[in-house]
Amino acid sequence: MRKPNNRLSYLFQRYYHGVATERETDELMELVRKSEHDEGLSELTKEAWDTLNETDQALPEAIKNRILNSIIPPLPTDHFEGEGDGGEIRDNGRRIGRWGKYAVAATVAFICISGAWLKWGNDGTGKADLTARVQPAIKPGGNRAMLTLADGSTVLLDEAADGLILRQGAIEINKVTDGYLEYKAAGNEHPANGNHTISTPRGGQYKIGLPDGSMVWLNASSSIRFPTGFSAVERKVEIEGEAFFDIKKDIRRPFKVIFGDNEVAVLGTKFNIANYPDEAVSRTTLVEGSVALKSGNKRNKLVPGQAASVGRDGTISIGPVDVEEVTAWKNNLFYFKGADIASIMQQVSRWYDIDIAYEGVLPKKQLAGKVPRNVELSEFMSMLQYAGINYRMEGRKMIIVP
Repeated sequence: MRKPNNRLSYLFQRYYHGVATERETDELMELVRKSEHDEGLSELTKEAWDTLNETDQALPEAIKNRILNSIIPPLPTDHFEGEGDGGEIRDNGRRIGRWGKYAVAATVAFICISGAWLKWGNDGTGKADLTARVQPAIKPGGNRAMLTLADGSTVLLDEAADGLILRQGAIEINKVTDGYLEYKAAGNEHPANGNHTISTPRGGQYKIGLPDGSMVWLNASSSIRFPTGFSAVERKVEIEGEAFFDIKKDIRRPFKVIFGDNEVAVLGTKFNIANYPDEAVSRTTLVEGSVALKSGNKRNKLVPGQAASVGRDGTISIGPVDVEEVTAWKNNLFYFKGADIASIMQQVSRWYDIDIAYEGVLPKKQLAGKVPRNVELSEFMSMLQYAGINYRMEGRKMIIVP
């Protein structure tokens, strides 16, 4: 493995110990973006990890190894792309390189972008107090949802067998596979005989094929209400929570999404809507095509890469966003870019089905990183602890502490 050059090592150590100046931090981040330093940065990170391991005996060895493997996977020797690593990372459309991929994937564990390299929170002895974190395993969320029919009867989709769930007129409802429910029309769609609702609990997600062939992905704590057959003039659904839409184009029938007091109208496009009641704003993010957003008497059009945030008082702000970050949940990832602790914990609460409380002053940190959503809660928090985020568990309640 190529050894890091002297300048890189110097900057890394100053950043690691939290004494780097703003100019030095910028210089280090620029080196991080250059792929020729991949192996040197990987070596420096592993050395830092080994140093931490020498002073820590509380974290189980299996978890240490799994965290280390997620931080520094073996570097491929023949090409940039790694097998099963979730794709490449880009910076303003520019591929960062192998270290950039692994750094971003692990910055929840190692990098606090507020300016200091993440170190152990400790009790003054130099040894992390992890004893309070040993808890029964809390599993990540999965494919769980409930279908509510027009007559009020319900079907737990995660318990239903694959195959036909219900035939209603010309519409067949099939559980194609785990996590995917499809409404299939025999011939032309017929006017709706009633509305169906699919809802996910905390710790749930589901994919739905609508009667017109459009696709919807529901995040945790979300729901969609729609007719079993769309009308001849429009296709209209209502959502709460978060959903990603891939709409089949139909110039005769616009597709409309109602969320709160807002409405999005499209012909055929891809977009994400987040409308959780416990968040201060709802946000519509356009991935492809175009959408028209109506909020009260205000109308706005979005272009790909833009998001419209609507406050509870009706104020609207529109600006560019990182689409990959917004839609990461659909690809089974947590993706944080300058995220504060409260927003991270909202996602953790929904996905792991736990309650969150805070003691003392909330840490003023901004974190960046990618973490797979299929890790257990203890592993996620073991990584997050390197950012100085301390906590204790009381059953399914997590308390963030100073």
